Amino acid sequence: MSIIIPIYNVEKYLSKCLNSILEQTYKEIEIILVNDGSTDNSKDIAVSYCERFPNIFKYFEKDNGGLSSARNFGLEKISGDFVGFLDSDDYIDNDLYEIMINSLDSSIKIVECDFIWEYENGKSVLDKTSEYNSIKDLMVNGRVVAWNKIYNVEWLEKINIKFKEGLLYEDLNFFFKIVPHLTSISEVSTVKNSFVHYVQHKGTITSDNSLNILDIIKSYEDVFHYYNEKQINDLYFDELEYKFSRNLMGAFLKRAIKIKDKRQRKIILDEFWNNVLSYYPNWKKNKYIKKLSKQNILLFFINKYTYKLFYLL
Repeated sequence: MSIIIPIYNVEKYLSKCLNSILEQTYKEIEIILVNDGSTDNSKDIAVSYCERFPNIFKYFEKDNGGLSSARNFGLEKISGDFVGFLDSDDYIDNDLYEIMINSLDSSIKIVECDFIWEYENGKSVLDKTSEYNSIKDLMVNGRVVAWNKIYNVEWLEKINIKFKEGLLYEDLNFFFKIVPHLTSISEVSTVKNSFVHYVQHKGTITSDNSLNILDIIKSYEDVFHYYNEKQINDLYFDELEYKFSRNLMGAFLKRAIKIKDKRQRKIILDEFWNNVLSYYPNWKKNKYIKKLSKQNILLFFINKYTYKLFYLL
């Protein structure tokens, strides 16, 4: 199995990440370290691990191109039958990859594990899921992150999906492009009781309250184009409508209203609202939104009048 770890200015976290790899009970792992143009001490740390453990770590460096570029670069260097991605500021439980590998059979394309949000104040929150009952259920309820999964390499090469470069929220883009290529939900395995620790800090992309969060729209637009190209848009219309609406009117709306610059905030709020109406003018009637759930409560109350209240917060 191969694990790709992109590295960019993470000297504070990198050793803990790499030590968690060394402590794995599963030993048949190659670790591809991709230094994406770091300017801090990350390179020296990575090289030192490669020198001490040359049978485990392989070091490469490239000009800075972002997370997607580093992952795609790493995919060209792997030799394992399965590949995973680990962010260099996160760490993992020591039996994670053994449990994931042991859940495999010849039909499995993706193995997914739960994860724990780790905050700087010491708080931690378990993020877990139940078994998926269909591919559409996976699209609606699956965690779109790439780093809590391992993937069948032969399958990835066959479907020819890479990470979209030049955009943030590349995990979302990758997830929605690979899932339609599954032929059955039985090709997905979920494992419990061992976790990725998802470390939250000021440098974490998802904590960035800036105009960069508009990349979520561009990432979805690229998915829409892909679905049209593959002629599967009608098949998954309800699922994409729900995820697009819920992301822009839910999770990312909450992030947008925390932006202190009112001009920036209004730009983002207007973009979110106008794009949902442009792509899915009847989003309020979506069958998944109509289901009463904790995740959908905010969506029930958003309309063209209540939405403007977010300008004032």
